[in-house]
Amino acid sequence: MTLSLMSVAVAGGQPADDVWGSKGQYCRMYDPSTVETVSGEVAAVRQFTPPGPGASGVRFTLTTAKGPIEVILGPGWFVESQDFKLWPHDQVTVKGSRVAVEGHSTIIAAEVTKGPKTWKLRHHSGMPVWVPKSGLEGTG
Repeated sequence: MTLSLMSVAVAGGQPADDVWGSKGQYCRMYDPSTVETVSGEVAAVRQFTPPGPGASGVRFTLTTAKGPIEVILGPGWFVESQDFKLWPHDQVTVKGSRVAVEGHSTIIAAEVTKGPKTWKLRHHSGMPVWVPKSGLEGTG
């Protein structure tokens, strides 16, 4: 099944304590010491509901030379608002933190490159770009 990112609902910014905020589970899980870059083909893009308060998210399966890996992008409202869309069969490069999510090796994306365009999702520290600027002092 293919998810058109156009179908993901757009909402306002999220509070810092929801799963996508500056104190949320994905920000806490992001570990700059585990950042790596992987390339491959997008197999499927889909919406998911993370545990805890907050908006649904968007993730995709990336087929690499070493096998498939899940990549978490961010909240649906943010992903939908961007001028960057992913579709099955797209060739991409992902830079992000490899962590265990629900017992599975997953990458929390900091950047996704497709063709000549790079989409920045997180700062070097792992702080999401969708968090208001006032919460980003010293995050690079």
